[in-house]
Amino acid sequence: MLRLIFGAGLLWAAFAVSAPLGTSVTYQGLLQQSGSPANGVFDFEIRIFDAGSDGLELAAPIVAEDVTVTDGLFTLDLDFGPMVFDGEAVWVDIAVRPGIEVGTFTGLAPRQAVRASPYALFALAGNEGPPGPAGPPGDQGPQGETGPPGDSHWTRVNDDTFFAAGNVGIGTPVPGTALDIAGVLRVSPDSGLATGLQLRGLGGVPLLDVGEGGVGIGEPAPLAPLHLVRQDIGIDTNALVNDDLVVEDEDGQVGIYSSGAGSAGSALSFKEIDQAALVDHWGIYRLTSAADSHLRFTYGTSANYNNNPVLVSMQPSATTLNFFVGRTLAAMPLDMIGSSILGGFNNVVTDSYSTVAGGLNNQAGDNAGTSTDSRFASVGGGFGNQSEGYASLVGGGEFNLVQGPHNAVGGGDSNQILGAQSIIAGGANNMITSASATVSGGVLNRVEAEAGVVGGGSSNAATGAFATVPGGSGNVAGGDRSWAGGSLAIVRDAAAAGEADINGDCNVAGGLCGDEHSFVWNGDLPENGVFQSTAPHQFLINAPGGFGLNRNEPAHPVHVGTDTSNGNGAHLTAGGTWTNASSRDFKTEVQDVAPERVLDAVMKLNISRWRYRDAPDGDHLGPMAEDFSALFQLGSNPRYISSVDADGVALAAIQGLHMKLQREISALRAQNQQLQAEIQALRK
Repeated sequence: MLRLIFGAGLLWAAFAVSAPLGTSVTYQGLLQQSGSPANGVFDFEIRIFDAGSDGLELAAPIVAEDVTVTDGLFTLDLDFGPMVFDGEAVWVDIAVRPGIEVGTFTGLAPRQAVRASPYALFALAGNEGPPGPAGPPGDQGPQGETGPPGDSHWTRVNDDTFFAAGNVGIGTPVPGTALDIAGVLRVSPDSGLATGLQLRGLGGVPLLDVGEGGVGIGEPAPLAPLHLVRQDIGIDTNALVNDDLVVEDEDGQVGIYSSGAGSAGSALSFKEIDQAALVDHWGIYRLTSAADSHLRFTYGTSANYNNNPVLVSMQPSATTLNFFVGRTLAAMPLDMIGSSILGGFNNVVTDSYSTVAGGLNNQAGDNAGTSTDSRFASVGGGFGNQSEGYASLVGGGEFNLVQGPHNAVGGGDSNQILGAQSIIAGGANNMITSASATVSGGVLNRVEAEAGVVGGGSSNAATGAFATVPGGSGNVAGGDRSWAGGSLAIVRDAAAAGEADINGDCNVAGGLCGDEHSFVWNGDLPENGVFQSTAPHQFLINAPGGFGLNRNEPAHPVHVGTDTSNGNGAHLTAGGTWTNASSRDFKTEVQDVAPERVLDAVMKLNISRWRYRDAPDGDHLGPMAEDFSALFQLGSNPRYISSVDADGVALAAIQGLHMKLQREISALRAQNQQLQAEIQALRK
């Protein structure tokens, strides 16, 4: 510790010079180091002020380097110029450092008032004359004896000094406490002390410690720039990694309080500055309003954290918690409860118990009415999706819209559900405007009536109730409970069928529902046009390549089976003739029949004219199947007659008739020949 001791006659002494006098003065002092006279080379910095503390500096500072100090004594030649000593009181502030260092100077308090000697350089009543030539310096005089101590309230014991009575004021003439400082208190640490400032309570309990390690509150050896200790728990220094604030307690807590009357609330800010400019700003804050009590995490480039996008927001209620994760710029309704945003950017939830899991610019809730009319809405992710219906879902994709309750869009692009209890699994630009409908995928498909289904494809429509289009392109199932498939297969709706649909109920009289219950499949090329129903309850198939039943390579318009187990290749020709399978290769257990016996049985068969019950196809001619079966025992079911059996019976009867006629003709011929012979005999 460096101390400046001023002795009598050593404060200020003017050079012994002949008139006229110059402006230079000589300063002599005694410098102590750690209680003993200093020795060595030191640098001095001298400043001059118009007051004992603070005040105005009157001239540029003077730095005297490499000044030799011997047994504490040193001498400085100082010249502050002619304008400093004008008759007003001035004070000198001196600082010192070892001459081998180039760091900061250590101030030597207090400032010293300038005595009479320098003022001899200036005549208050006259003007300064021209300077004369400088005389030669004189020899240094001997050091005088130390004078007796003056009157003081301070008592010195060895190297310690204490004040026994009264208060001490620094910068104030009326100290109100034991030490009253008006102004700035600067305490510089000594190399032998742990800190530069120590405050202790009763029993020496550490209250405040300031030193090179930081500021300790309740901690004499702070481990961080600010170290607060309520209860010492023995922190391992290895656990601290560049911590600027350490709070040490068994239950460490940091309290930040704000008033409901405020406008910002409680907050923590984390900012990065580059060349004095704000780079970015992370904020954690609690909104002040009790009605909108949020804890939010924000990030952006605004110095005001409340103006930056919200990354995480938590809003408690009496029964649940709203939880939002992801960058969003939108405000949430104040009365919403139980909702969450789990990630993404600029997503919004507007109704209670709703969720956006992630993605960009998605919305759960209708953002209209109350915060409960479209609750339980969800968006799984994607971009620009809106789930606005009660308990509705958009799983992903982009620009999908769900309105109405209990709907779901699995994904895809620009799909819309405007009805209820419906689903679009995916695809693009599909639409449902009715209830309980389904579109499994595809493009530009639509369902416009209750419980309609489009399985996929392109530009298909189910416009009748409970109608189905499994796929394909350009198909329309317009009749209620109708089916259309392939390409450009059309089941007419009520308007196309010329009906004025009043109530749409096909189960009651007067219900007009288009070609209801019709099935239309068109396997032709689209350029060949539509294949359309003409009435209700039709089953229509347009198969230019043939209709195969139990076979996949039909060679005829209708071709059935490939062997004896599935049709044997029976078919309908292009000319309209039904052809049965009758090859020997198809048959077994072949037996000859007696044609005449078949003829006899045919003669016993009752052939009648009749009409099928409730059928509009007119009269028919033929036997009853039971009689036919009893006489010929053919087929597997006595209620039916196979055309091949009827044909076989007819052919066998013809053969039997032919055989019978041949015998009769032969007998007639023999009789005729005998008669011819008898006639010839009579003529002779």
